[in-house]
Amino acid sequence: MTEKKMCNICGVPASEIKDGICRWCPGDGTYCTMEPGMMIESRVYDYAQKHHLLLPGKRGTFSSEFVREQFERPTVSKKAPKYFLEAISCNGLTFSDLDSFPQDVVLRVCRGSTDGTFQVGDLVWRHIGKHPNSDGINFVQDAACLEAGECAGALKGAHFERTYHAVPKEWAGA
Repeated sequence: MTEKKMCNICGVPASEIKDGICRWCPGDGTYCTMEPGMMIESRVYDYAQKHHLLLPGKRGTFSSEFVREQFERPTVSKKAPKYFLEAISCNGLTFSDLDSFPQDVVLRVCRGSTDGTFQVGDLVWRHIGKHPNSDGINFVQDAACLEAGECAGALKGAHFERTYHAVPKEWAGA
């Protein structure tokens, strides 16, 4: 098996980092100490750079949280290689069934579900409407709803993180 090429979150190859210190940023006298979370596969950085998913700045910085936020936007394609989706995923809140899923709180999928129903970057929320049998998980971007009976299987493997988004006003009273 080939050894993975690594770089720091600024794209500086691991081979250029000496004694755990990156001195890439010239002129300001600062340097970065390379900690385990600051090293990623070079192909992850390259993919993010190619698809304009790096934090803006002098030298684009990779941030998995920033990428997940970008995936919320309908203009950003969520179709990405498995290695990239794994790199931007995180371990977050998990729910075994609809009853354990919080109501009227928008959550972001931070690790996709086993069956692919939930994808990294999806914004979802649960709202029990006024009508009987109107319980389910709503997808904000697609204006779709996963019915109550479909939730248990779809939630397997999925992880969620809190967001600052509010439940869409047009749906809050439904």
